[in-house]
Amino acid sequence: MRFLQFELWTDCPFACEFCFNKNIKNQKRKLEALSQASEILEKEILKGVEIVGVMGGELFNPCYPDEVKEGLVSFFNQITSHVLEGNIGQVYVNTPLLHGDRSFLEGIVRIFEERGILDKLLICTSWDPKGRFEKTPYRFKFWERDMLWLREIGVKVHVEVVLTQSFLNSGFDFKLFSDKYSNSIGFITPHVPFFFDGNKQQFQTQCGEFFPKRKDFMEWLVRVRDEGHYKVEDMLDRDLHSNHLYFWRDEHGFLERSNRTTDEKYHPIEFRKDQVGYIDSDRDMREDVISICSL
Repeated sequence: MRFLQFELWTDCPFACEFCFNKNIKNQKRKLEALSQASEILEKEILKGVEIVGVMGGELFNPCYPDEVKEGLVSFFNQITSHVLEGNIGQVYVNTPLLHGDRSFLEGIVRIFEERGILDKLLICTSWDPKGRFEKTPYRFKFWERDMLWLREIGVKVHVEVVLTQSFLNSGFDFKLFSDKYSNSIGFITPHVPFFFDGNKQQFQTQCGEFFPKRKDFMEWLVRVRDEGHYKVEDMLDRDLHSNHLYFWRDEHGFLERSNRTTDEKYHPIEFRKDQVGYIDSDRDMREDVISICSL
């Protein structure tokens, strides 16, 4: 499975407390980003692509200038044309679903609906009740409204969750959440925000309850395994993303990063052991998942 992903820009207006992209400056040249992404897409389509992912920052800010909105609509028209031609099997679109005005998002979804390929669209969002909603409960109302709307019109939804201590403490109910909101759930190993030079302990003093305690994670993991509502063996499995080709922008243009470690173009974003995972251990959280699954 070949997965081509574009991070068109990194800025987002919400600045959620635990966001990895928090405080990143607005990127001005969004039309240039869309033009470059369009050219890259045409080149990569010739090599074969099964899935195309499009993400921000935030893509569907209703406050964007009309020319940016029109450029994004044009890019999705290009993508959906390739879907209709059989060149792309599925399209993943990432958005936080926090805007009061969702008209821009509705317009993009309508492109898929009008072309009869709504089943090829997967909306990806995230869930963090403390970092996103605790101080701004009105945002939860927008998020829930849009999640229920997407389910009502038949759009598949995937939710990503950072494995924070606050999440482990929340009493999250997999079955209840999936039945109400989403088709699938994935998990992310917690790490310090991009461009944060300090370690886990320093970041924890700013936010609290972010990096989990190893004992609490292990106990939670056993409970999730025993309940049987989630495929625990796939949790945090980096091999599931081994054939991603990822294009993200700096101030000059798109940079290419492949998750295939043998690829000469592989440029991973590296974190030190004291910047990722448990607050009280440097052990890889994925190793504990494997250990629990083997019992």
